[in-house]
Amino acid sequence: MSKIVEISSYFPSKNSFKNSVSDVKCDEHKILVDYLKQFAYKHSLDGLYKTYLFLTSDDKSAAYISFSLTTIEGNDAKNYFDVPLGLNYPIPALKITRLLTSDQYTRKGIATRLLFFTDLLGFILSSQIGCKAIVVDAKDDAVDFYRFNGYDILNQEDDSIDTLFMIKKIETTHEYNKNLNIILEEFMEFCNDYSLNIYSSFIKSLQKKVCLL
Repeated sequence: MSKIVEISSYFPSKNSFKNSVSDVKCDEHKILVDYLKQFAYKHSLDGLYKTYLFLTSDDKSAAYISFSLTTIEGNDAKNYFDVPLGLNYPIPALKITRLLTSDQYTRKGIATRLLFFTDLLGFILSSQIGCKAIVVDAKDDAVDFYRFNGYDILNQEDDSIDTLFMIKKIETTHEYNKNLNIILEEFMEFCNDYSLNIYSSFIKSLQKKVCLL
């Protein structure tokens, strides 16, 4: 059974983490491999960037994804979310800082599963502390992938020439969301499939609340 695990859960056995990621390889994006093997463990422990591994049924690291929190500003973002242009506060967001599938596991849908996991995290953040969107600075070769998974390109004043700023709205937990029951069922199934027990408990509590509405 495949699993998604946060890498600080390996603490205090850093060697177990090193062994788990030792076979991760990507000739095209070596810098992302280097980050995973050299910095991700400490950064997760320090609360800088949280990194999650996608583990195969035999505990091989097939892919990883890292996150941080950020904010979005500017009229383009306000228009995208249909909020007043006079809003004096930035819009909170969850940022995908790195996403990589190891060469031997590409084209198996793993990166798409990690984006669904991102939807789950964004949904929980939105319900707990406020979070309006998921954002990513997508490289040219990843733009179509993100588009296929529901991300839009949003112009930003500080756009990098090497990446495109892409954004996806987070589903709301409000009762006026007619799809909430379906969303919760999909999240629960995903949590069960990938041993995300800590999140399944939260989703189950929301399902009970929805039943009372």
